[in-house]
Amino acid sequence: MEDEKRPAGTSADVLGRTELGGTSHEVPRGCGAERTATWMYLSSRTDSCRTRSASRREPQDGGAVDHHEPVALPRASLEDGHHSRPRRNLSLARAERRSRDPKRAWNAEFVQIYPNRGCVPYTTWVRLIDGATEALDILAYAGKFLFDSRPDLADVLIEKAKAGTRIRLLFGDPDFSEVRRRSEEEGLPASALSTRIDIVLNYVRKAINAPGIEVRLHDTPLYNSIFRSDTTMLVNLHTYGSGTPFNPVLHLQHVPGGRIFDHYQQSFHKVWDAAKPFGSEVSS
Repeated sequence: MEDEKRPAGTSADVLGRTELGGTSHEVPRGCGAERTATWMYLSSRTDSCRTRSASRREPQDGGAVDHHEPVALPRASLEDGHHSRPRRNLSLARAERRSRDPKRAWNAEFVQIYPNRGCVPYTTWVRLIDGATEALDILAYAGKFLFDSRPDLADVLIEKAKAGTRIRLLFGDPDFSEVRRRSEEEGLPASALSTRIDIVLNYVRKAINAPGIEVRLHDTPLYNSIFRSDTTMLVNLHTYGSGTPFNPVLHLQHVPGGRIFDHYQQSFHKVWDAAKPFGSEVSS
C-alpha cells in the first residue's frame, strides 16, 4: 500500500527510509509520513529545476557556457516578506487580464448591489457628488431625496461647476402624461410626482443658470434612475407598481473592456439629447 501512495520517482523500504536523488533520508512512520516524503521529493525536484535553468543562462562576459557547473539561485524568503514581483505589478497584470477577458471586466464593474435605495449609505451619495472632478450626471424623475438629505446641494453643485466639473441634471417634465401615470402605478395621487419635481426645480433655482450646470426636462418613461460621477455610477432600478426607493440599486465602476457602465451611460445620453433645456422660466 505504501508503494501506491508514495510520489513517483521515490523508493521506500520497510523501515520508512526514502531515497531522494541518491541520498537516503529518514521518514517517520504514521500519519503524515507520506506527505513528508512528497514534500521532500517536490523540494528536490524544485532545486534540480532551478539548477538546470541557471546552468543554461548565457554568461555576461561572452564566454562559453558550462552546462555541467550548477549555479545556486537564492530562494525568495516568505518569512522575510520578500516577493519576486511587487504587488503593483500584480495589480496591473490583473487589470490587463480583465481588459482582455470580457467576462472578467463585466464582473469587475459590479461594486455592490443594494436591495433598495434606503440601504445605500449616506456617505456613498456624498462621495458620489463631492468626488466628481470631470462630470456629474443625474437622470431621474425628481431625485428629491438628494436635496432632502443635503439642503445645501445647490451651493455644492455651483462650487463643483466653478472647479471645472461638468454638471448635467435631467428631471421629468411635470406636465408630461408619463409622470402622472407613474404616480398612479405607484399607488400615489396622480399629481404626487409632478409636485415633487416642482419642489426640486425650486431647490435648484440658484444653480440652474450657473456656468457649467445644465438642466433639462425629459418626457421618457424611465426604467432606471442614473447617478454618475466620473467613473462611478449608481443605478436605481424601476419596478412596475413599486416606488423607486423600494427598488434595487447597482453600484458600478468603469473598467476597461467593460460594457455595463457604458451601456447605462449611453442611455443617459439618449435621454439628454431628446430633452428640452430648462431655466429661463425658473430664473425669471
